[in-house]
Amino acid sequence: MTPRACCIEPDEDLRARLADLLRESGWEIYACSHLSDDDLPGMPDEQHFDLVVTTGTPAAGTLVELIARIRARSASETTPIVVLGAEEDAGAAERAFVAGVTEAFSWRNLSDFRTYLKSFADEEGADLVGKSALILEDDRIQGFLLQSLLIREGMSTALFDSVESALDGGEGNAFDIVVTDLVLGLGQSGVSFIRRLRQSSGRSANAPIIAVSGFEDDARRIDALRAGAESFLPKPVAPLELIFHVRRLLSRQGERETVARAQTERGAFDPQMLSRLTEREQLICALAVAGHRDKQIAQELGISYWTVRTHLARIFRKFHVSNRVGLAAAIRGAVDAPIERAAAQEEKAAHAEWHALCAGIMDRLPLGVVVTDGTSRIVHVNRAYCEITGYRREELLGRTPRMLRSGLHPPEFHRKLLTSLVKSGRWGGNVWNRSKSGRHYLGKLEIRRLPPGLPMEASFIGVVSDITEEHAHTERLREQSLQDVLTGLANRALLRDRTEYEIARAKRTGRPLALAFIDLDNFKPINDRHGHAVGDGVLQEVAARLAARLRENDTLSRVGGDEFVALLPEVDHREAVRALCSRLVESFRIPFGPCGAYGRIGASVGISIYPDDGKDFETLMEHADQAMYRAKRTGGRSVACYTASATEAPAGAGATDRARLDAALDNDEFELLFQPQVDLVSGRVAAAEALLRWRNPEHGLLAAAHFIPVAERSGSIAKLGGWALHQACAALQRLQRAGHAEVRLSVNVSPLQILRGQPFADDALAAIEGHGIAPGRLELEISESVFLHNAEQAVKALSALAEHGVSLALDGIGRDYFSPAYLRRLPFRAMKIDRRCIGDALRDPYSDSIVRSSLLLAQGLGLEAIAEGVETDEQLAFLRQAGYRHAQGKLLGYPMTLAELVCRLQEAER
Repeated sequence: MTPRACCIEPDEDLRARLADLLRESGWEIYACSHLSDDDLPGMPDEQHFDLVVTTGTPAAGTLVELIARIRARSASETTPIVVLGAEEDAGAAERAFVAGVTEAFSWRNLSDFRTYLKSFADEEGADLVGKSALILEDDRIQGFLLQSLLIREGMSTALFDSVESALDGGEGNAFDIVVTDLVLGLGQSGVSFIRRLRQSSGRSANAPIIAVSGFEDDARRIDALRAGAESFLPKPVAPLELIFHVRRLLSRQGERETVARAQTERGAFDPQMLSRLTEREQLICALAVAGHRDKQIAQELGISYWTVRTHLARIFRKFHVSNRVGLAAAIRGAVDAPIERAAAQEEKAAHAEWHALCAGIMDRLPLGVVVTDGTSRIVHVNRAYCEITGYRREELLGRTPRMLRSGLHPPEFHRKLLTSLVKSGRWGGNVWNRSKSGRHYLGKLEIRRLPPGLPMEASFIGVVSDITEEHAHTERLREQSLQDVLTGLANRALLRDRTEYEIARAKRTGRPLALAFIDLDNFKPINDRHGHAVGDGVLQEVAARLAARLRENDTLSRVGGDEFVALLPEVDHREAVRALCSRLVESFRIPFGPCGAYGRIGASVGISIYPDDGKDFETLMEHADQAMYRAKRTGGRSVACYTASATEAPAGAGATDRARLDAALDNDEFELLFQPQVDLVSGRVAAAEALLRWRNPEHGLLAAAHFIPVAERSGSIAKLGGWALHQACAALQRLQRAGHAEVRLSVNVSPLQILRGQPFADDALAAIEGHGIAPGRLELEISESVFLHNAEQAVKALSALAEHGVSLALDGIGRDYFSPAYLRRLPFRAMKIDRRCIGDALRDPYSDSIVRSSLLLAQGLGLEAIAEGVETDEQLAFLRQAGYRHAQGKLLGYPMTLAELVCRLQEAER
């Protein structure tokens, strides 16, 4: 929106000149000779102006009276008022401030006034497409979020997790803006980074800097702004606020250049001036120089607008300036000089008071510090170093750190460490050492070369912390994260590790290995009939039966609710593997539970063999899974080996599958069930997911995973998916008639449906229009795999639906590889976090991070985050603590018929 200014000047020529100056700077102008109802016809008191400009010599009345009349207007109570005088007269400026003027400029120095006007006109900020940002953030999740927010605006980013790497990046690359955390890891400081970047000669030394921190104390803000930052934001960073600050700072490059020129023209300022400001004045001053408007400063500090104005007027007087452009130049001069002097004093203190520093400050540090000379002899240690090693100070001085070697590292480790110190003067990493008592401890060690000329010929300093307990705790978590909590079996991550190890061994020995994918038949009825506790007990018994029939060097893992995979290394031939797997199927002949109370379940097993059926873990898993489904299609309780011909549609196979699915459609064997999505705050059902089921006469109720792959391979997916869409729209129509028009239904859509392009979009719109429902009540759930095929065709079809109001959700976040770039391709409403991530979050730190960072990403992009697969009270408590608002899963509601869903909605209204 174009800013609007009111020009008050009795002289017609001067008024025209002032109006031209404002228009050149991007302003819409209303000019008048004096402020009266006659001069403002049709413009009531509520008329808003962003700025009032006057020469301070109105034709009628004094300046004080003029300002009083302006302030009396309801829409102008806090509008900035600028006086443009003939001379830079300190006395006149002071009188103007007393009268209530915001800023004072001179006709003789219009560059400052143009800078001030341009900063207002550029309030919307610069176009960010093609701009680049350097991000310094040691927290990977926070860094990922910052990157996502900036990439969404079209910017390129480079993320660094240490001060040194960020300085190196800024040295060789000209970044447009820098975003840095103030609180970094051990021995690092965001304020130090800002100061070093500003003092460097790198290509990014003059880029505007935004400092972020989880601590909102005023002292930290002032330190960052003094060091050279232009803006400060608290964590968690609000996405809109971050983008606003980035746009504003990039749009004011010209303003910064003007400030630099003004500083040169005005000469040096008294550096002591800054220390004479009160703490509040320092903060207001820093925010004003960083480009914050007076009302923004008042809102940010929680004080009144007039308090800000009073303080700014006092600050102007102290620095002998009359506007914030001059103030910016003054502050730069007042800050830079003491910084340079402080650096020189620090260097002098390092030489003159080195020993006192070691004895005093270093002994108070919780980290161990050791200093060596040029011959690697220890010349100083602190108290913490003695406590870590168990040696007294006199036992260490004069000896070399080699005395602490544990013998757990090969000689090559120490050679590389010394080589790094010689070449670069630094080394960092973890080292196993041995204390005086013989205890092995793991130390996190950072070594740096010291500047020459220090007392005691000190050449290197090392900082070490004992992380033995932390390491042990991490190892325990790692072991837990590689196990399935319910059965104690390996999980998918451990299965992958062991399979990759066995593949490497098979390459050397020439002995093949096999994966057996085991899926339980008819387990769900037991779980539904007897409850989760019984179902968990049955799964534990299944694990015990399978493990009892495997060899000692085999690995059994649980990879899903009722899915197991056995890794069988060093097998002889395919038939031997088939025989072993047949014994696994035979183990299910005995009914489960006390006296067989829970009945019988079966198992379908699919086999893939390395190297014939795949040469990596993912391929072997995929092919074993395909073979397992082939075993199910033959009636279950059987074993099938993967063959390429079986997946390449042998003659008649596709036609047979298509005919079987078409017949099922004709016989009304398919149905939709609905799983509620619950608002965790109110407890109400906000939406539901429509789940496709096949009530097969032979095998009972089958989930979509059992027949959708068949439909995709046989070409039946378009017909089956279209039926599901029409049924979902019919269900929405019934919900509307039952008085529940606010409920949204989501439907999973196969990538092959979407890749049909416009015909798919036309079919979906026809279903919506045919049932007379609002398009936004139908939500299509799309997996990211659709973007790995013909992405442009998919985006075109989905965009057409979105333009008509159909809602879109990105499904399966955390299941496979996910890029935030997908979220920029389409106007998604929601993100759904995969059930496996939710299930693993309580025992796997990686899954925990994915679940939490996905919510941050969704909030940053304005999307709804929905957690899937919530099955336990512990998972629900975790999601609430993490901040999730919407979830679905068996704990919150099993898949149900439409009639049951309507009953639940009606019960919630009573």
